[in-house]
Amino acid sequence: KMLDENIAELYSLGYFRIIYYEIISIGKDQVNLVINVQEAQLRKFNLGLKWDNFYDLIGVANIQLNSQFIPGLKIENEVQFAGIQKNIFSIYYPSRKLNFPVYPFLRATNMRYPIKNYFINKNPESYLFTTSNFQTGIGILLKNYWSTESSYFIKKDNLVEENTNNKQSDTYTGIKLNAQLDLIDDVLFPWNGILIKSQYEKSDKEWRSTKNYDFYSFYGDFYITKNKNTFRFMSYYHNATNDIPHYKLISYGGSKSFVGLQEFQLWGKSLFFTRTEYRYKHKKDIFLHLIFNYLLNAKADNSISTKNIGSFGLGITLLSPLGPMEFIWSKGPKDIYQNQNLQNLFYFSAGYNF
Repeated sequence: KMLDENIAELYSLGYFRIIYYEIISIGKDQVNLVINVQEAQLRKFNLGLKWDNFYDLIGVANIQLNSQFIPGLKIENEVQFAGIQKNIFSIYYPSRKLNFPVYPFLRATNMRYPIKNYFINKNPESYLFTTSNFQTGIGILLKNYWSTESSYFIKKDNLVEENTNNKQSDTYTGIKLNAQLDLIDDVLFPWNGILIKSQYEKSDKEWRSTKNYDFYSFYGDFYITKNKNTFRFMSYYHNATNDIPHYKLISYGGSKSFVGLQEFQLWGKSLFFTRTEYRYKHKKDIFLHLIFNYLLNAKADNSISTKNIGSFGLGITLLSPLGPMEFIWSKGPKDIYQNQNLQNLFYFSAGYNF
């Protein structure tokens, strides 16, 4: 049992194509244990599509390679296209002689996509957001479920208002710390497990940044299934200080995180909300959902805040060869800070998460 569990763990790291063992008896209470391995030549290509409620069609292509010249060096490039334009190029060099690999990394990210900023007493404004980000740092993996990264970043953001073409450019330099515990059993359609993420990011003018800010966030997601019934409990919290850019204050994820609100509508320098979801397996490929979100606290600035706002939704998910297809009807506030009138919203998404 111990051997099987450890071999399964090694497989999950992606270094080996074949691992198996033989137990050969050589006498009373004595055996020879022979472990046979064949290292994988990492050349993976993945392609995916999904339909997003706000960005419409989004495609992704991912390539992973092992270097032939520096054994163990991993190179990865991910491209998203159509509704979002995004490219992430990464180089990792995980250690192989420790029980928990330590890896230095370089990562370059370029993104271009539309966003909306919701402001107090104003209609939402549409922008085209572009950013170029370079990170270098070191990470640690514990088995296949825990990871931490600390890095130094330099990024340049451009925000162009669609109506006026006014452009705002800022440069940020600072440090970032990330930690993640992932015990979810199925990343595409979870049944059981827990996912925890935390992040700290700091930008400082002393490091030639345009603005000073500190940003903390915490995300927790828990699933448990009993027979045909699946329960999900999720919570999210962030807090920001000083002159932080508005796009960092937004809770992303749309209906996947908070139903009853428009995309980008949920924002604040301080933000804390929860989600409770019940999923019933009607048939092997048809699932019904009951969703309740609760905004415990949102703070736009020192004088404007809100709390104790609820929203709910009803949904159905169909599992298809092209990935899950989800339909949700929801009801929530038109404006979390000023207007407590309710709105009806419909969401549709299809394809795999990435």
